[in-house]
Amino acid sequence: MDRRTALKDATRVVVKIGSSSIVRPKSISRDFMDSVAEQVGRLRAEGKEVLVVSSGAIAIGLKAMKVTPKPKEIPIRQAAASVGQSILMKEWGDCFSRHGMLVGQVLLTMDDYSVRDQAVSLNNTIESLLENNVVPIFNENDAISDYEIRFGDNDTLSAIVASRTDADLLIILSDVAGLYDADPTSHPDAKLVPEVEDIDSIRHMAGKSVSGVGTGGMKTKLDAAEICRDAGCLMVIALSSAEDVVYKAATGEDIGTVFLTSPGISKKRRWIKSAHPSGTLVVDDGAGRAVLDHRSLLPVGIREIKGRFDAGDVVEIVCNGEAIAKGIVGYDSSDLARIAGRRSTEIEGILGHKGHDDAVLTENMALLRRRFHSVTPLGSPSAYLWNTGFLTPLSLWSFQSSYASKTYRLSRTTTAMFTHPITALMMPLISFISDTPTSDVTNTSTHVVTRSAFMQRGSSRRNLRLDSAIE
Repeated sequence: MDRRTALKDATRVVVKIGSSSIVRPKSISRDFMDSVAEQVGRLRAEGKEVLVVSSGAIAIGLKAMKVTPKPKEIPIRQAAASVGQSILMKEWGDCFSRHGMLVGQVLLTMDDYSVRDQAVSLNNTIESLLENNVVPIFNENDAISDYEIRFGDNDTLSAIVASRTDADLLIILSDVAGLYDADPTSHPDAKLVPEVEDIDSIRHMAGKSVSGVGTGGMKTKLDAAEICRDAGCLMVIALSSAEDVVYKAATGEDIGTVFLTSPGISKKRRWIKSAHPSGTLVVDDGAGRAVLDHRSLLPVGIREIKGRFDAGDVVEIVCNGEAIAKGIVGYDSSDLARIAGRRSTEIEGILGHKGHDDAVLTENMALLRRRFHSVTPLGSPSAYLWNTGFLTPLSLWSFQSSYASKTYRLSRTTTAMFTHPITALMMPLISFISDTPTSDVTNTSTHVVTRSAFMQRGSSRRNLRLDSAIE
């Protein structure tokens, strides 16, 4: 795949910068940091959002304190992180300020993304920073966490940030030009691998950190590539000292090694879709259309709240009896019941506080369907045949629809048919009794279900649905 084609729609970019790129033997590389800021400014001018994950706090702190820790001496490294982080952020702030940009510091531990409420709050903070044209700069909070020092490095952190913020591209700047087929420090004839599709097939090429400053190596970068792959995020490893490396990597120029991925929904949205909803929000038609149009759900569009849930729980969003989405709700059920049907400008007056204008942010939402198609009207002849048991001698039925790769609505009335050799003979009859053209009934998209699965959904004559093509 051509890089420019793969990256043409990449609008949110995470840039990870290692310690060896920032900390030189005797000083901080201000020229390098200023160059990064200038390149970020160019990308933002072209409509891209850029987030930065910056290592370097421990190395800077150790130099400032003039100490040399023992290899496994954690407390002194944590103290150095406390000293170095403030110096690091001042340097970044000065560099970005010279190019007309404001930065915001975000210190993380791995637990911040493990606890759901904290993860939601963190994502909302990041979105607010980006909406207000602030460049978020992330680092591991090493002063209180020894995770990076002992187990990993910011390669992993940057991949998690890219995954959780729905980034399109992660650029890891390194002290090597990319992935080589052999260790370039000991094999002069080693060749750069320009493109990787199967990570497992190239793991034997990974080596350890060669700079002696950072804690990562190619292995941690391949681990990061796996996280990105699962999130549908491209990743590029490139040499930090290359001219305009950030800009070139983000715009698809042939630089470093690119790790390709299959298009798909984000890891967060996959988690939301699989989560059991703690409650239900019943919304009106306008709100339903807004949700399906990838917009946030406002309290004014909520008509009914079912169940008890806390802010940060996953809820189901229902419109006209159809579950159209799941989302992480921004208010608990008690507060949401008080502001349902009310405008966002009234929230603070009602609750005495205001967390957000939206009940569910679009970035915290996963669509369950895009459109609805009623195949069979309730009360049609096929409903009678189903309810009287005429269509029940066999346990397996297959439902076929012309709406291939769309969302289907399968009524209990049913447009099901026997999975039996006589199916072909029954096609005209099925078409007649279900008011569905034979060509539609016999199209390519097939779903197999059991009658018991239908019956478990209740004994009333309400419609049942069979959903597919979820986002």
